[in-house]
Amino acid sequence: MLVFRSDEYETFLGWSQFQLQFQKGEIKMKIKLTFTLFILFCLIAHNGVAQDFPYISLRGHGTINSIAFPAESGSRLVTGDFNAYIIVWDANTGIRLRTMWNGANRDGTGENRDVHDLAFSPNGELVASAGEDTWNDYTIRLWEVSTGQMIWQRRADSVQSNTVAFSPDGKVLASGGYGNEIDLWEVSTGNSIRTLIGHTGLTLYDVAFSPDGQHIASASGDNTVKIWEAATGRHRHTLIGHTDAVYSIAFTPDSTMLASASKDTTIRLWDVNLGRHIRTFTGHTEEVFGVSISPDGMTLASGSKDKTIRLWEVSTGRHLHTLIGHGQSVHSLAFNPKNGRQLASGHFGSAVLLWELPKTHFRLRPESVVLPPIGRQFSVNLHIEDGEKVRGYKVDVTFDPKVLRYVKADYFEASYFPPRADAFYAPPVVSGESEDVVTLSATYVVSSGSTSGDGKLARLTFEVVDDQASFIDISDVQLIGSQGELHDVITHSAELRTGLPEDVNDDKSVDIRDLVKVASCFGLPLSEDCASSDANMDGVIDIRDLVQVAAAFRDRAPAAPLTSLPNGAMLSRSDVEKWITAARLANLTDPRSERGIRFLQQLLVALTPKETALLANYPNPFNPETWIPYQLATPADVTVTVYDTQGRVVRTLNLGHQAAGIYENRFRAAYWDGRNTVDEPVASGVYFYTLSTESTR
Repeated sequence: MLVFRSDEYETFLGWSQFQLQFQKGEIKMKIKLTFTLFILFCLIAHNGVAQDFPYISLRGHGTINSIAFPAESGSRLVTGDFNAYIIVWDANTGIRLRTMWNGANRDGTGENRDVHDLAFSPNGELVASAGEDTWNDYTIRLWEVSTGQMIWQRRADSVQSNTVAFSPDGKVLASGGYGNEIDLWEVSTGNSIRTLIGHTGLTLYDVAFSPDGQHIASASGDNTVKIWEAATGRHRHTLIGHTDAVYSIAFTPDSTMLASASKDTTIRLWDVNLGRHIRTFTGHTEEVFGVSISPDGMTLASGSKDKTIRLWEVSTGRHLHTLIGHGQSVHSLAFNPKNGRQLASGHFGSAVLLWELPKTHFRLRPESVVLPPIGRQFSVNLHIEDGEKVRGYKVDVTFDPKVLRYVKADYFEASYFPPRADAFYAPPVVSGESEDVVTLSATYVVSSGSTSGDGKLARLTFEVVDDQASFIDISDVQLIGSQGELHDVITHSAELRTGLPEDVNDDKSVDIRDLVKVASCFGLPLSEDCASSDANMDGVIDIRDLVQVAAAFRDRAPAAPLTSLPNGAMLSRSDVEKWITAARLANLTDPRSERGIRFLQQLLVALTPKETALLANYPNPFNPETWIPYQLATPADVTVTVYDTQGRVVRTLNLGHQAAGIYENRFRAAYWDGRNTVDEPVASGVYFYTLSTESTR
C-alpha cells in the first residue's frame, strides 16, 4: 500500500491548446483518443514522482515533549517542552493563543522545570501537565486555558509523575511516572481516588483511557502494557510481547484495540477484551517514542528516534507512507480528533509540525478476503472516496502471481464516472514480468466534466492458484483534477487471508455464531463488519451464504445432533424455520446446498425441546443479579416467580408469550436483578423460583 502526491501540472495550458487544435474537424471517436493521450501526457510530465505531504511549522519552543488535542474539538492543540513552556495554539492557523509557565508557584512563577506530558480535558477548557518541580520531584498541575492560571497541583509521594490522561467524561485524571503505580485523581477537587499497583518496572511511561471510559491502559519500562477496569481499578490483562520498554500507547476509537510503541523499534496492536496480540508493525530502525490512531480508526502514526513518522494501515499492518521533515527524534505526535487529515508532531528540537494528509482515498473492497479453494474465482471492487472535481485517473493494481491469476477487469458496474457517451474507459492493460500489474484508467470526454465524492471505479476478478496469505495492492496512482492538476491520494490494499470462507467471524471455527452473523447481515452492503459474511463471494449477503456456512458443519464439525448453543449466540427455532423456508424458495438443489439445508433441519430439531423444563440459575450464588434459564416444548405465556424461604412472593417476572425453544443464554433467559416488587434490594439468603406456562398451542 503506497501513498502518492505530485505538484500541480504546470504544462497543462500548452496541452489544452494542442487539444483544441486537434479537435477541429475530427470526429468524437478521436476526442476519446485525445483524452487517453491526455492522461498519458500528464503521467510523463510528472514521472510518477511522489512528493511529501505539506505541513506548517509552529515555532517558539525548546525540545518538544508532548502534544495533545481536546477530544471534543480539533480547533486547538497544546504543546509542552523541556523549558517549562506550555503553549496553546490555534490548530487551523498556527497562531499562538496562550502561553503558560510551569513554575513552582500557583500563578506559574518561580523556578521553571520540564514539562513531561500534557492532556487536554475533553471540552478543551482545562490542561493537565506532568512536569518537574524540584530535582527528582514531579508535580501534576491542572490549568485553566481561558486564564492561564493554575487551578491545583499535586505531588505523589511514591510516584514521580511524567504522564497524565483525562477520562472521556473529564471527571478523572490518571497519572504515572517514575514508579510502578498509576494514581487516579478527581478533577474537580484534586483529591486522590485510588492507586493502581501492578507494574514491576521503575518507570511508567504512558497512561490512557479507552474512549468508552471502560478501561485504563498503562505502558511501562518492564516491557509490558497493563489493562485495568476504570471503574474498579481491577487488573484485567498484562500484554506481553515487547522486548524492551514500552513508551507510548493509543486506543482505537471503538475501544476494542490498543497500539503500543516500544524501544524495541516495533509497534504492536492488541485486542483489549481478550488481551491478545493481533499484529506487529515493523519498519522503524530505532526506538519508537510515540503512537497515535486517526479518528476513523483506519490509520496509525508512529514517531521514532530515526527522525521519521510512519503511517500504517491498522486493519492490515501495511506501511502507507513515511513523513520526513524532522531533523531530530520524533518524540510526540497526535491526530486531530475532528479532522483526521491533520497530524501534529514534535521532535527533540524547537518545532511542531502540522501535517495535512490527503483527503482522497483509493480502496479495494472487500478489504479482507478469505481465499476460496484453488481454482475458484473471486472479485474485488476499486473504489474512490472523497474525490474532489476528478476529471480522470490512472492506477496500477498489483498482486502476487504465485497466489493469483488475473482473469478480467471491467467498468460495467462503475458508478463514479458517467456512461461511456460522456467518459472514456481505457481497456485494462496487463504488464510486469509475471503479468502481475493491471493498469486501469478513465477520463471525461468533455473538457468541463468532473466528479466529486465517492463511487466505484472498476471491478477486478482473479483466480486462486495457491493458498497463501497475500495482498492486492494499489500503486502509481495519478488522479487528475478539473484543471489538470494531480491530487494527493492515500491507497489501501486488500488483504488475502487463508482459512475457511464459512468462518465468517474469524474465530477459527465454524459454529452457530457464524450462522447468526450471516443472518444479521442479510441485505446489507459489504461493509467492514459484513464483508466476511459473503461466504460464496458473489457480492450479495443472502440465504445462499447462510446455507453454505451450514453445509460446512457437516464438512468440519461432528455430525452428532446439536444439544446446546455457544454462549452469546442468539438463535431461536423461528429463525431456523425462516432460513429453511427461504432456502427452499431459492431452489437451492445442488448437493452442497442440500447438505446445508439438512443441517438446518437437524438444528431445528435440536432447538425444539421434548419437554418444558426449568433449569438451574447462574451465577449461583449471585450478587446482585442472576439469570434463570428454561426451555419450552410448545409456545406459551411464561411467568417466573421468585419466593423467599417462607414461601412469600418476592418478585414476579412476566415474560409474555414465548415460542417453543431453549432460553438458556443471557440474551434469552429470564433475568432477575435481585430486587423485590417495590424495587428494593433483597437481603442475602436462599430463594426459590418456579416456572408457570399457559400453553397456546
